[in-house]
Amino acid sequence: MILTKWRQAQGLVIGNDHVEAKLPCQDNVYYIGKNGIHVLAVSDGAGSKQYSQYGSEIATKSVCEYLIQEFDNLYLSCEKYGKTKDEIEESEKLVKESIFNYVKKKILEKADELSVSIDELACTLLFVAKKDEKFLIGHIGDGVIAGLFNSGADESLRVISHPENGEQINITFFMSDPDAIDHFRITATRMYNLSGVMLMSDGPEEVLYHPINGMHINCLKLFHNFNNYTQQEYNKTLDKFLNNQVGKYSYDDLSINILYLSTIDTEKCRLDVFKDVVGDIKNFKQIEDVSAYAKFVDGTTQYPDKDDLSSYWGLNGKIK
Repeated sequence: MILTKWRQAQGLVIGNDHVEAKLPCQDNVYYIGKNGIHVLAVSDGAGSKQYSQYGSEIATKSVCEYLIQEFDNLYLSCEKYGKTKDEIEESEKLVKESIFNYVKKKILEKADELSVSIDELACTLLFVAKKDEKFLIGHIGDGVIAGLFNSGADESLRVISHPENGEQINITFFMSDPDAIDHFRITATRMYNLSGVMLMSDGPEEVLYHPINGMHINCLKLFHNFNNYTQQEYNKTLDKFLNNQVGKYSYDDLSINILYLSTIDTEKCRLDVFKDVVGDIKNFKQIEDVSAYAKFVDGTTQYPDKDDLSSYWGLNGKIK
């Protein structure tokens, strides 16, 4: 049996410069999957600000929580069918302001709690929210968002959102800037052949991204290798990759967040990987037939009734 499932993994490593300067890791990553909606985010706190790690923490968490709750309404507002050009622009502006204001409000609340200026919590923000073929993509500052696209036998990794820097490469834009809303980019789109997304802060960006050539070819392996590991194992593997490989060339904090339509063959994969993939499947409604031999499973959808799936998977009670 072939199983496909949207799976998430993340890596987060403190930069060598921060270790030497005795600074905390100022990057943060976050993910929520619920009701068929997946939201993942990355944020990089400004290195020159004392409390920016709190800003990046609040930014990633709050944008994921907000988009999980409001995705359908926000995406519907961005639909173009039957609208004039002015109506489309106004709708997109309102969606952009809605997301931005919610996240900035949460950052400001934390700044008030710490009795500091919001500027001390300066951070970038990258996020992707998806439901089926519908996507909301947001970005302010540096860092990169890339997508894995499949068209027949062809596979390509393409940049979805490029970093935005100021007049100098080491200058970027933050959620706390007075003109931040002008640099807050929102895209609502449908993508039918996308099988993975990857978000990274400017640390990995230095090594894995080129403004003309795009993503390093080795980034493809970061998706494919996920098939061979449990999520917990792969989180550790990504940490090692960032620390041992990327960390040789970038001394900044390093963070990466991946969502991938993973494929496993139940006859060939390790038992613990198989159990990791189907462990949250409790109801037959969470299983969709793709073909006679392939199933799509979705643990983000929840149903009150629990079915006995042990015999279905052929494990006879080995999955608790």
